[in-house]
Amino acid sequence: MHRKYSEAIPLYRQEKEYQNFGINLSRQNLANWIMYGANTWLKHLYNRMHGYLLKELILHADETTMQVLNEEGKKPTSKSYMWLEYRKEKLTPEEIYKKRLEKTKPVLQNFLLWLKTKEKQVLPKSNLGKSINYCLNQWDKLIAFMLDGRIEISNNRAERAIKPFIIGRKNFLFSKSPKGAQASAITYSIIETAKANNLNPFYYLTYLFEKLPNIDLDDMEELDQLLLGQNQYPKTVKFLTKNSIQYGPYF
Repeated sequence: MHRKYSEAIPLYRQEKEYQNFGINLSRQNLANWIMYGANTWLKHLYNRMHGYLLKELILHADETTMQVLNEEGKKPTSKSYMWLEYRKEKLTPEEIYKKRLEKTKPVLQNFLLWLKTKEKQVLPKSNLGKSINYCLNQWDKLIAFMLDGRIEISNNRAERAIKPFIIGRKNFLFSKSPKGAQASAITYSIIETAKANNLNPFYYLTYLFEKLPNIDLDDMEELDQLLLGQNQYPKTVKFLTKNSIQYGPYF
């Protein structure tokens, strides 16, 4: 799991590496283990995280395509989607809103004045004219982030956060089944959430697979301890260096 979803090493390459050490492990066995681990155990934390996200009033999201070969009612060449949703805050929404009024609003006002001035000076069908017209037509959407400090100013953080999946997809190319695609979504969610919380993903997965079979999976408080109870994690689980932090999770 860790090698595929954190290090972007596809199962066929892992299979060959095991062969080099004289270990006969097929990629199908590895895939089955991942699906069992994700869909039997990790899914409980995944569902709990999803529940927390649905309670948020505002989420930042991005999506990218994924090919699933044996999906009922769809051609193998059709597109499926992997979604990223996350919430990460440093300043309070009120602090962000005040700073935007102070720093950003004057810049936007000057930019709007420049657009309206240049609109009268350039040919409408020139590249610059088309760009100015597009910007003016989208102005209400552009300044939406000024209305609420909870709204992201751009999509850059979501795009950066989904990049680990995109890198992995270039190597493993597709999922054979919806069950495998779901296992990928679950595992990426756990690993990227661990990174976002400054945890070592390998040791965090190890910790979860030790704990999950031994708790009541219907007890939300126990599940929350695995998500939020960083004070009780073993020392090996904590912490990645700051430069290693990435955002998540995926759904």
